[in-house]
Amino acid sequence: MREQFSSVNGIDLYSLTNPNLKSFCLSLYIRSGSLFEDSSDNGISHLFEHIVFRNLKRKYRSFYELLAMHGIDLCGCTYKEFIRFTINGPYYEFNFAIEILYGLFDEIQMSSDEFSKEKKRIKAEIREENERSTLDYFLIASFGKTAKRKRRYWVIAG
Repeated sequence: MREQFSSVNGIDLYSLTNPNLKSFCLSLYIRSGSLFEDSSDNGISHLFEHIVFRNLKRKYRSFYELLAMHGIDLCGCTYKEFIRFTINGPYYEFNFAIEILYGLFDEIQMSSDEFSKEKKRIKAEIREENERSTLDYFLIASFGKTAKRKRRYWVIAG
């Protein structure tokens, strides 16, 4: 049975229940991503995703082991249109998964030094992704590091 309703703060909630299934999937979509960013805040959505995971790891001792003990998978991914958090697991761990989902909204507990380090990590990831789409990256991946210096490879590549 599918249900749709809105919370008191205007968030649309959707539910699809199938009593024949023995597992669940909870997903949270946040309207954010590079589509809503400009050069002054490029990467802020991805940074938020990382910070949420760091916050959860701080809240729960041995966080990933705890998830594994409960048979829970937690994934986060940033797309250009949204950030998605997904929690999957066996139906009897639903209440624990809800607790984790609520944890996504906890107040961020992070020092300015930790924040700066995470920000640098995200900037490096963005730089790395941008570099992967360059001709230089293609040449090096295809022909090795000397490819840029050898003229004959330029003719082959284009």
